[in-house]
Amino acid sequence: VSTHAVYELNGESLFAKVTRWTFNHADKILSLLEHSKNELVKLGVSENKIEPYTYWVDQKLFSVKEKNLAKKELNWEEQKFYVLFVARLLEKKGVLELLEAAKILEHNNIIFHIAGSGPLEEKVKEYSNKFNNIIFHGKLPNSQLPKYFQAADAFIIPSTHEEGAGRVIMEAL
Repeated sequence: VSTHAVYELNGESLFAKVTRWTFNHADKILSLLEHSKNELVKLGVSENKIEPYTYWVDQKLFSVKEKNLAKKELNWEEQKFYVLFVARLLEKKGVLELLEAAKILEHNNIIFHIAGSGPLEEKVKEYSNKFNNIIFHGKLPNSQLPKYFQAADAFIIPSTHEEGAGRVIMEAL
């Protein structure tokens, strides 16, 4: 079994109990870094079954490309500064703070591209419709992400909680 996040499980919820039972019956558990391992141990999963790991990135897909060529491919203007956010649209990912920052910077030639889906999708759409410097893409296929990373001047994950070494961060790098 592998985990891909820190789930903040309530130890007495039905989901937590099913997770604990499932993981304790697995031969091996791959957890995303120590933080995830600690959460599972606290939940009651046998520590000797858990192996922390780090995501790998397909370097053929996520490769370096001349920024100006990538901007042209996406029809982005060279003289503007582009900030890219790619994540689940959750409060703990800092998307609300990002929207407020983009609102403040509306008239500064800084364009915020937001990609993802989740509970705050309607809020992101609302801001995107109201402010010209916020462009919402919805959930982009993984195969499309490299050109956005290549064209962006900055990648941002303004998380309000501790992050592991998330795959999207490594893809951006």
